[in-house]
Amino acid sequence: MGRRSSQKKSAAMLDSDDADSVSSSSSSIRLDNMIVPGIEEVQVDKDVLLDQCLDALYEKRGSTREKALASIIEAFNNSLQHEFVEKKFATLLHQCLNSIKKGSAKEVALASHAIGLLAITTGPGEKAQEILEECVSPISEALKTRPESSKISALLECLAVITFVGGEEPEQTEKSMQILWQMAHPKLGSNVAAAKPSPTVITMVVSAWSFLLTTMDGWALNPKSWQDWWIADLYKCEHQDGYTPEISMKIGGESLSTSTWAQLIQLNFLKHFLGGGFVKHMQDNQFLHDVFAFTPKKKFLGAEYRMSGGEKIESDL
Repeated sequence: MGRRSSQKKSAAMLDSDDADSVSSSSSSIRLDNMIVPGIEEVQVDKDVLLDQCLDALYEKRGSTREKALASIIEAFNNSLQHEFVEKKFATLLHQCLNSIKKGSAKEVALASHAIGLLAITTGPGEKAQEILEECVSPISEALKTRPESSKISALLECLAVITFVGGEEPEQTEKSMQILWQMAHPKLGSNVAAAKPSPTVITMVVSAWSFLLTTMDGWALNPKSWQDWWIADLYKCEHQDGYTPEISMKIGGESLSTSTWAQLIQLNFLKHFLGGGFVKHMQDNQFLHDVFAFTPKKKFLGAEYRMSGGEKIESDL
């Protein structure tokens, strides 16, 4: 798929979907008319909830911070929180980094996921670059302590996402790929513990590393720094005659298709990371529209969204 610089320049922020509820019960509000009494109250409730969650990240009790992070993740999955990010970007990033530095394994995993969602919500630009610059060192440090697989996997996934969105230069992407590589190939005497990584961690390393490789010009990589000649072969596979995967799924009545290995790797990785928020972000996130050259159909009130497996997702508009 190549470098995404042209895509990044064209990516634009979208307005939040005022009709999405972000309550902890994951309930949604369906509006059947163009004008619905109480819509302003719904938005106020959303803003109040996120502000309360942000305040809770200052609490000393770890379980309180964990619950707040889980609610923030749910809110960012359910709706593109551009207004909140515009006002509270620095505070949210700072508190999530504090959680990564000082929190339990569960809190680290939640904070890592929240930072990844923050990057995807902001899209390419100054904020995404700031996220990458501020997070690489804390993530690298956190990878050296307490080797719980869930924590390590979340940190690696976060690193891949923030690099994918905010990495403007090949050197930035290669630095993140090097961190991933070190997790799979720890050495005695290095800054990375030499303990053998778990299968779960290895799986995430391979997935995240491949995800970032799709953004690189294969010849821009220095083979000596990776110590394996097969990188070039992996990059060239897509350019040789042979099988190329073609995947298609329906989102909002429009087909999202992939025709290259790079697109398939990117789609699978982001779909896994976004989980239940994947469809919402594919509908409304301009950055993802640019990445996959996807143009969703205009949404109508009461519209229904279907995935290829027959899953129905009702619009919250």
